[in-house]
Amino acid sequence: MDATAETSRAETPRGDSGVRRGGLVAEVSAATALVVVAGLFHPIGGWAAAVLAPLAAVAAGRTGPPPWKGRATWAETARVACVAAGVSLAAVAAAQVLLGRLHFRAPVEALGAAFWCAAFAEEWFFRGYVQGRAAPTASPRDLRLFGARFGMPELLSAALFAAAHAPRLGLGAVAILAPGAVFAWARSRTGGVAAPFFLHVVFNAWGKNL
Repeated sequence: MDATAETSRAETPRGDSGVRRGGLVAEVSAATALVVVAGLFHPIGGWAAAVLAPLAAVAAGRTGPPPWKGRATWAETARVACVAAGVSLAAVAAAQVLLGRLHFRAPVEALGAAFWCAAFAEEWFFRGYVQGRAAPTASPRDLRLFGARFGMPELLSAALFAAAHAPRLGLGAVAILAPGAVFAWARSRTGGVAAPFFLHVVFNAWGKNL
């Protein structure tokens, strides 16, 4: 999370936190609904809405632009993305072994622009806008997981990310909570969208083997 967001977390008064939380949750939930509706007509419409909604919020003075790298160095961003991807994919592979269906298919979809556009649009929106906009809902009681704060902003971005997949996956969208939480953690750990974006690309590529 960038310095502005961290400051916002620290300075948000707790007296009216309930009202503020409710307003922020309603705002990002409504934006997510618009993105989902746009995506129902055509995937490109959903991606466009996911990119434009944060820009509209910035233009309206509701929030700052989603940070790309954040406060982390590029080396740290790469390290966080690689470690998180390695641990997560090892867990998935272990589950496949236990289920007796370990296999691998080359992710040829990664050669197409749509593969990268989808990951960028979703991370720009859910980790860049939703998680950043929800930063004031954080609490001093939030968890600390491997050097990163994990609280309401991270849970909200993961939950709305999963909910956005419900029209296509139905109840299977619940499974999207896990990678969404990992992406949210990476955003919190580095302060930027770059690490969760690259993680998202890896998950999408590996997901073709599930």
